[in-house]
Amino acid sequence: MPDDRLRGAAAVSYRSRVLRSIAARSVLLVTLVTASAQGQTEPPSGLSRELEEARSLLAEQDYTSAMFTLEQAMQRSDDPRGWRMLGSAYAGVGRTRAAIVAFDRFLASPAAGTSEEELARVRAERVEAARRCTRLRLRFSPVGASVMIDGESLAPEIDPRASNDGAREWLLDPRRHRIVVSAQGFTPWRTAIDGTPGSIHNFDFSLGPSNAGGSVVIGGRRIPWWTWVGGGLALAGAGVAIGLAVDRDRAAEQCMATRMCMQPLPGTLADPRTGGIITATAVSITGATLAIAGIILGPSVVPSLASTQDVR
Repeated sequence: MPDDRLRGAAAVSYRSRVLRSIAARSVLLVTLVTASAQGQTEPPSGLSRELEEARSLLAEQDYTSAMFTLEQAMQRSDDPRGWRMLGSAYAGVGRTRAAIVAFDRFLASPAAGTSEEELARVRAERVEAARRCTRLRLRFSPVGASVMIDGESLAPEIDPRASNDGAREWLLDPRRHRIVVSAQGFTPWRTAIDGTPGSIHNFDFSLGPSNAGGSVVIGGRRIPWWTWVGGGLALAGAGVAIGLAVDRDRAAEQCMATRMCMQPLPGTLADPRTGGIITATAVSITGATLAIAGIILGPSVVPSLASTQDVR
């Protein structure tokens, strides 16, 4: 039953939009007929038929129909007034980032005869759209890494060279977004944010090396391969040194008990087992040094969320 009511409400809403569109087209047709009778080929405003229709839809606050009409019109025309109206339509349906782009297109090359009051209104609409955006700020290394937002490579509104802390900033629609930062030879960094109007999401992190070198992540740090080699040498050297030491001590006891030592007295440098103990101990110490250095120097691969705040 609830689904039937929802479908019924959607059908009513669709019929309402269709009727408003038909009404707007009818008004436009009457205007064109009147203009034609007066020897004019364009509407009195100088707008094309599609832009005139879109203006009527915007006046009725039918932003969705106006957006579709304007998107089709701007594929065939570059009328600055179309960009200005398209920005208003995008803002009306919540596509704040697209609205900013459309407003910027208009402000970069406004229509001839545009008054200062109209320019001021467009700038105010742009500021309002930016205020309703979700702000994403990323500061990462290496600085040449690429950023993909929802599968697209979007240019940031603020370049790291223009910011005080070297961060990039994007204005995004207030909804859920997926972010991937990647670079050759590094493990990609991924996260998702649930953007709300006016929220700011700050991330500060470094990309870790890729798995190609056989490194393993433990406790949020990527341990290099030579750490494991050092650990293996440390254990093997320690085992050999202990074995030789036990054998040497046993031989020394037998020598002292029987006083029949055919070989150098165990424990002296002339005893080959003593030399083996020294060598194995040196190998063990070297391996342990490598292992400890790898654990300490292993780069962190866990990004830090500096802050997520709502400034509304």
